[in-house]
Amino acid sequence: TASSDILFQTAGLTDIFDENESDVLATTDPFYYIANQNLGFALDIGALIQANDQLRILASIRDIGSISWDEYTLQQESRKDFQFDGLNVRPFDDENDDFDFEVIRDSITDLFDFQKSEVSFQTELPTSFTAGALIDLNPSLNVGIALHSEFYQGSMNPAISFHAQKAFGRVLHLGGFTAMRDKGTFNLGLNVNLNLGPVQLYALTDNIVTLIDPTSGQNTSIRLGLNLLLFNKHKKAKDGEAPPTPESQPQPEEGKELFDNRFQNEP
Repeated sequence: TASSDILFQTAGLTDIFDENESDVLATTDPFYYIANQNLGFALDIGALIQANDQLRILASIRDIGSISWDEYTLQQESRKDFQFDGLNVRPFDDENDDFDFEVIRDSITDLFDFQKSEVSFQTELPTSFTAGALIDLNPSLNVGIALHSEFYQGSMNPAISFHAQKAFGRVLHLGGFTAMRDKGTFNLGLNVNLNLGPVQLYALTDNIVTLIDPTSGQNTSIRLGLNLLLFNKHKKAKDGEAPPTPESQPQPEEGKELFDNRFQNEP
């Protein structure tokens, strides 16, 4: 004898346990996926403080908010006690008949007896907090440390990272970092910035090992971005120095990339 306590909440999808339902999507209207009644909000707060000539302190809180799901919603719930005697299905090597997935689906449906309802629901966003410091060892090299924590569904996932960034002239910046989570997982990432006058291009990955060898981890990510630097009145730097302009300083957007993105995926 066992008991079930299962809750599925979806929006835009059909009932996978309904034998009369052949479609996965609840609607084929393309405008539903562009503009619908499933609305939400998120707030990001960040600050960058220049403590002295060599030390900068950064702190940010991201994704404070939630999403309200009101259109094409489906809630399936199973809360019951039952006696499980196994599933009777035909084996794959049965030459007389093909394997029938319907048998499994019907058995699961009868076993758990999901109760369906079309009700609105709300999901909280995984809010994250980051605090870090950057130290300029010389005009073209800085190192940093960051503490990160993500809060989701009552649990907290902390992490710590160390990074270094080197400027090669005024155009090219290269950086690398290591990050460790509370479960002992380890990330090694790289980032590159190209400062092309008023245009700044950047790219980063949070797990270069998995990117090179996909079998060594579960996931990785690559992020590409473009910043436009307007009304830049700062003085140009000499060759070999990190330019004292917004393009060499972690801006609110770039600061988030440097400190936050390395924690988005586990290896």
